Amino acid sequence: MDDYIIKPLRVDILSKKLARWLPEGQKMLTIQPFKVRSAKDVSAMADGNDNRHEVINANALCELLGSDDPKLLAEFYHDFIESVTPTIENMCHAIDESSVKEVSALAHKLKSSAISIGAQAFYEFCLQMETWVKSGDSNILKQKKETLQLHMQQASDWILQHYPKTE
Repeated sequence: MDDYIIKPLRVDILSKKLARWLPEGQKMLTIQPFKVRSAKDVSAMADGNDNRHEVINANALCELLGSDDPKLLAEFYHDFIESVTPTIENMCHAIDESSVKEVSALAHKLKSSAISIGAQAFYEFCLQMETWVKSGDSNILKQKKETLQLHMQQASDWILQHYPKTE
């Protein structure tokens, strides 16, 4: 395939590639990348102590989907909770078992899920977890397990507050 894009995805490169291949005149979404955070900001987010930012950037999923339909957004947000909850449970078990390879794979999966719904602090915490795994320090992972659960709880609370489950 021509013009493939590798991870980590850069929005500016994606925009250029799409502009090249989309039919002329077709409207493209304008996607703004998340701001790069300082090491101090990332550390505060990783500890769950960052009160300057919304738990979830409500625009992120709208931009990803190209829609602001509340029913569609609710479906995606609730799918996030349903799919990520067992992943968190598996990660906690992997941390308890000091299975760093599994923790790494699960942190990567969680990171992708978090950023897709705009949970920037959760994303950056998972990114930090990947760094801790690479350092080989399983003790720090055990110390940060509650923070992982806090990020999930904050994201779930935000989703349920803004998109109450209806059945």
